[in-house]
Amino acid sequence: MLALRHGPGIELFQFTAPDQKEPIRPADYGLQHFAVYVDDIRAAVAKFEAAGGAMLTDPQPFMFGTEEGDGNLFCYGRAPWGSTIELVTYPSPMPYEPTTPLRRWRP
Repeated sequence: MLALRHGPGIELFQFTAPDQKEPIRPADYGLQHFAVYVDDIRAAVAKFEAAGGAMLTDPQPFMFGTEEGDGNLFCYGRAPWGSTIELVTYPSPMPYEPTTPLRRWRP
């Protein structure tokens, strides 16, 4: 985890799997995707599509119990140049917060 002084953190992962292919999914080599925090995920989806992006999923609740919360959502889209971009919003506190002082970066 790289923490930038006046901005977001950058998480770098190295995955290995016996069936790795071209960079398409998290277990593949290369830049798989990057995430952008948004305040209004539905408005962000509309702007993303208006700019030529194509949504791959609808906004949906986070999949892990430690991230659940009212309005905590994510979705994926394909940028016009081919990169996968994740839109995330987490306006509600996450269940892990009472157990640690660590927090996800929030603008």
